[in-house]
Amino acid sequence: MRYLRDELHWHFRIRLKRNSWIYRAGKGWKQLNQYHLALGEIVLLQGVTLTKTHALDKLHLTLGRDPLSRQIWMVVSDEPTTLQTFREYGERFQIEEELLDEKSNGSQLQRSEIRSAPALSRLCFVMAVATLLLTVQGQQVIATGKRAIVT
Repeated sequence: MRYLRDELHWHFRIRLKRNSWIYRAGKGWKQLNQYHLALGEIVLLQGVTLTKTHALDKLHLTLGRDPLSRQIWMVVSDEPTTLQTFREYGERFQIEEELLDEKSNGSQLQRSEIRSAPALSRLCFVMAVATLLLTVQGQQVIATGKRAIVT
């Protein structure tokens, strides 16, 4: 995070583990697993310091508990956090899921053993087109109300 912010001057939204430590002025150090959130509750913490070792300050944190999945989301950013932070992180999360599918799940891109950059580029293009076609088909199934019959 330090490198992203201070060297590259990039903005980031990164999900934290529950055992991460934060420091808040006047509140001291606290582990994130000490925050107990009700379903749908969101907490925005601005200007926190992250980790006791190699502390990184001037960060912003948003904590929330999704009422549907019941999962707790803890996202840190170099920019002040808002409800929008979850949406921004969610966009990144979708990309990570797609990369996981292409890399090691369904497509097994890592096992292709392709060493030629042009050949690898063509394979990625074919996978992207297939993903697009399947996404459009899935949206059409949902739009026509036929999702229940698709297994």
